[in-house]
Amino acid sequence: MNNAVFIALFSVFCGVFTIFLSVYAAKKKGKNTHKHKDGDQA
Repeated sequence: MNNAVFIALFSVFCGVFTIFLSVYAAKKKGKNTHKHKDGDQA
């Protein structure tokens, strides 16, 4: 397998995983507290 291809796939996976975690955390936090959203700050 090509190193560049592996790095690219790994980067995409990390990006998707990070987005999934942030969305999950936002949903979980949304249930506990009803704060107003602060835009797209993470």
